[in-house]
Amino acid sequence: AISQSAIKQAQALVECGASIMATDANGETAIHLAASSSSWCPSMMGWLVENGADVNWVGGKHSETPIFYAIRNFYNRHGMECVQNLLLLGADVHFRNIDGLTPLSLAVHMGSIESTKILLEHGSYANSRDNNGKSTLHYAAEAWNAHKIVQLLIQYGADVNSRDMLGFTPLHRIVTREDSWEAAGELLKAGADR
Repeated sequence: AISQSAIKQAQALVECGASIMATDANGETAIHLAASSSSWCPSMMGWLVENGADVNWVGGKHSETPIFYAIRNFYNRHGMECVQNLLLLGADVHFRNIDGLTPLSLAVHMGSIESTKILLEHGSYANSRDNNGKSTLHYAAEAWNAHKIVQLLIQYGADVNSRDMLGFTPLHRIVTREDSWEAAGELLKAGADR
């Protein structure tokens, strides 16, 4: 019922004793499914939270909260609306999955300018790092839309000289791509070491 955004059917299941926080074999709850659904509707997310769903429940093979699912789904017609709604419902922008990725790191990696911007506006830390020391700017160097995302991250104070565990800076990562000269220029303008 959740994956089809069928609120009436979901209500009937809850009235018959189904738990809103029941998990599937991957540890995902109804709110994870709603966040990843292509037929998501705003009222479903609100209804789930009103009925006890936890927007910060950790589940799935990467130990992620529902906002990660919504970010991966940003390209569908309701993706950004779902990200915004989860933030309004209290999604933790600083949570780290099993790999140390934050929602912002994932949004940057996915090349989603819109998700990146809204997460930064909601207080995401522009210098977050994963378990390998890669910063958001390292992810931007590998992303589609690198130029615009690099600009956004720098605007929010990202460290242009951060080094990952191998000693590479975002500039080292960016210059390996043929299509990233504009992004490299942004890093240099912001003071990246050559």
